[in-house]
Amino acid sequence: MNSALCRLAFCCSAHFFSALCQCAIEFLGLMTSAQMTCLLSRAKFLEMLKMTTTGKAHQLLLGFIANGDSVEAICHNLALHFDTRLSIPDAKKALSSYKAMKNHNFAEVASHIMHLASRISSEMPTESSRAALNSLEIY
Repeated sequence: MNSALCRLAFCCSAHFFSALCQCAIEFLGLMTSAQMTCLLSRAKFLEMLKMTTTGKAHQLLLGFIANGDSVEAICHNLALHFDTRLSIPDAKKALSSYKAMKNHNFAEVASHIMHLASRISSEMPTESSRAALNSLEIY
């Protein structure tokens, strides 16, 4: 894919923490998808990441690159610094003490419970135990 189309794929995806992308995991997923579409080398992918980050994320990225970190390590570290999702221990605590409010309907309660269960299951191995938990077969 030519350079202009790659820039468009990356720049239109989202800037780090712009209105389009509130979560580091979402941002990194968009960047990975754009990289797979453009078939970029690791060096070119890092250049594109530099173009799509600003502020603290950009400064951290430059530091990781200067340290010679791998692309995988950089993505992992960015996720650690900027992941705004509910932590797994907090999700466990919220689920274990969950009480449905009277003004919520069944669909809202079920959706919230599934959201918490899904977050908790992300720490489990991806084999059958996670699938069983997501299917509400075990607790």
